[in-house]
Amino acid sequence: MTPHASAFGLLTMCFLMLFACTHSADNPALLTVPERSAYRSTALHAEVLHFIAASAARDARQCVVSFGLSEEGRNIAAVICADPPLDSLDAAARDPRTKVLIIGSIHPGECEGKEAIMELLRALAAKEHDPWLRELVLVFLPDYNPDGTDAVKVLSRESQAGPADGCGRRETSKGLDLNRDFTKVEAAETKALLLALRTLDPLLTIDCHTTNGSYHGFDLTYAGPLSPATDPALQKHARTVLLPALRAGMNARGLLTFDYGNWRGNWWPDEPPRVWESYDHMPRYVINGIGLRNRFGLLSEAYVHRPFAERIAATRALITVALEHMCAHRSTLAAVARAADERASALPLQGTLPLDAVLADSGQAPIPSSGVVQRVDSATGRRELHHSGQVTWLLSETSVHFNGQLPVSVPWGFALTAPSPALENALIAHGIRFSKLQHEAAAEGESFAVHELRRAAQPFQGHRLVRLAATLVPVQRTLQPGTLVIPCGQPLCRLVMLLCEPRSPDGFLAWGLIPVLQHLKETQVACFRLSRAPNPRDK
Repeated sequence: MTPHASAFGLLTMCFLMLFACTHSADNPALLTVPERSAYRSTALHAEVLHFIAASAARDARQCVVSFGLSEEGRNIAAVICADPPLDSLDAAARDPRTKVLIIGSIHPGECEGKEAIMELLRALAAKEHDPWLRELVLVFLPDYNPDGTDAVKVLSRESQAGPADGCGRRETSKGLDLNRDFTKVEAAETKALLLALRTLDPLLTIDCHTTNGSYHGFDLTYAGPLSPATDPALQKHARTVLLPALRAGMNARGLLTFDYGNWRGNWWPDEPPRVWESYDHMPRYVINGIGLRNRFGLLSEAYVHRPFAERIAATRALITVALEHMCAHRSTLAAVARAADERASALPLQGTLPLDAVLADSGQAPIPSSGVVQRVDSATGRRELHHSGQVTWLLSETSVHFNGQLPVSVPWGFALTAPSPALENALIAHGIRFSKLQHEAAAEGESFAVHELRRAAQPFQGHRLVRLAATLVPVQRTLQPGTLVIPCGQPLCRLVMLLCEPRSPDGFLAWGLIPVLQHLKETQVACFRLSRAPNPRDK
């Protein structure tokens, strides 16, 4: 492992520096900020915009479009790459080719995806990877969180191995983590992303990150959708076909990869770690939300303690391997997704879905546990932890997938009886089909008899999350005008269940979008499970 790590790092740095030197004279606009700064800096948002405009000026197959504006009014710019070219998201949506969305800088301190995307745009402009643009429509979103990108501090993510001049803030200007906002849709940036997802319907979405935690020896780790409520066939294909193929492709490039995770309990060297476990199954995470939409998602996690240049190279390599796989197998992946849509639409009144989950035993695997060394940058005083190259391989228990818990039946649909504008806007943002009653309607179904309501002691993302324990009570009632009726018989049924079912730990009720009403001594939930379509009473 040590020769691999040191050799790859040296070769990567030498190659990238040579590339920068040989291209700076004739094409300075297509050098990235890391290349120009010997990997001491990462691009600000204006520099990203300048780069993608220069790349599009060089290659007519690249078109810069806007997804929307950030909270501070910055342009959330994307680049559509296709041959023949496409000049808008709507044009891309109408195109029959398979769409892929690649996201960088959801957490701007984890800036490798942003830089890797710009390098790939330059490669495409240089006529590399031409088959991609004939077979696929690629939409690159290099700087999803531009406000965070421009909030650069030298000590941001100080233990990260560069860039030495600092990087951006994790959160948006409103203090929101965009990788915790997919359920509640509070951030302007999340609304922009969901609009793009509704318009494009990408078959694959890649979300680029960098790890925060464990000392391991992988070049990069990855994950697919983790919610057990994801379509089983789609999740099986991701776990047994797609991800192993990507791992093999990365290994063929000399890069060690494995399922994303962290060591449970104490870290090496205090006590040898024994269990490698994944992160979370909640739909608030973008890739899990993508899976609940019956599409493939790929989480990329570069290793925080490898040098900045290596992290960019590893991220670019994973995107490259993924796009090569999409070109070769797009028909198979599309068939899996279409079948998942059909199964989701057929779930009402005959299927069940798990609302919660627990980590499962995924078997044993050799996991590298690495050492780190501290380096202090003389110019900034920044104290970084760098991969030492010394690795201990441990045969470890792994928990990199989840088993479902709290299975519930899928009703005909839901009636949301006290909808707020925020709730209605969240449904629209997700693309969930619903209607609003114009007149009273008779309804049959089930209400919730609440016997436990727990509110978190501390706020999370500005909310004290609510957990509800309740039993179902058969009822007939009259629904009032303004009630939102959401049928489960739609392709987004799985997402509907995890958002609208009040017992979901990461649904609308948990985040306060579905109110819990106290009426005398009875707790009432402003949500009603429907056993059939309501019968309107015209006036």
